[in-house]
Amino acid sequence: METEFRISIELNNGQKVRYKTNVVEEEIYNLGSRIENALKANYFGLEMDGKLTIIPTQGIQKIEIEPPPEVLIAHVVRNAQPIEHDG
Repeated sequence: METEFRISIELNNGQKVRYKTNVVEEEIYNLGSRIENALKANYFGLEMDGKLTIIPTQGIQKIEIEPPPEVLIAHVVRNAQPIEHDG
């Protein structure tokens, strides 16, 4: 069984890029640790359309992954909700 994941990357220069991928069930369990390892390696790599794209992590402001992996990386709070700032 495959699950579609969407990855949104916001770069420090304000550019936003979005990707999607299908991940088989065996890979879903390791997805969180694979993301954590990529961040430790100082780059985030994506293979698509016969090309490999490497994005240095120092150029990344934020990464969003939908849906979140079942097994998350360390330092992640589940079910967080935004609140308004009181000024």
